[in-house]
Amino acid sequence: MSTRPAFSELPLNKGDPFLSAWGLWGKDDQLGTLNFLTNQVVKSAASEIKEGVRISLNWPLHEPTKPAFGRPPFHHKVHTRLSL
Repeated sequence: MSTRPAFSELPLNKGDPFLSAWGLWGKDDQLGTLNFLTNQVVKSAASEIKEGVRISLNWPLHEPTKPAFGRPPFHHKVHTRLSL
């Protein structure tokens, strides 16, 4: 699929979550919107590189310690479904 459906066309399948596009690239697809990263798209994006600076996006969930853009600090809470 090369185009995205309009929001008014979502969900694609009756019973799927609100605004989900599950099944857009087929029943067994595991990539979702990563399907848009074709060889041509990556090649075109590579032409934008000017300095070769790399920035890691692999940060722990609790970083940065001061969240930006008005976001609340990360909070992780584990819930158990077992009755004790």
